[in-house]
Amino acid sequence: MVRRLEPGRGAAEPYSLRARPGAPVATPTTWEELVAGAKPAPYDLRNLHERLAGLPREPWPGCFELRQKLPGERA
Repeated sequence: MVRRLEPGRGAAEPYSLRARPGAPVATPTTWEELVAGAKPAPYDLRNLHERLAGLPREPWPGCFELRQKLPGERA
């Protein structure tokens, strides 16, 4: 079994379609949404617009403004 966090594996970009049946979307979630019984891929190409329209705020506020460098990375 291949795991997502193994070396050499990439991460899905937020809001990108996954190459899976039903076209699930990699969707940012809040900590409050991570409850027991939550499905790993509840949002897809057909229903993502409903989720986005119903959000009270950005799920990852400030995430894309944060700048970090990996150890050994050049400026």
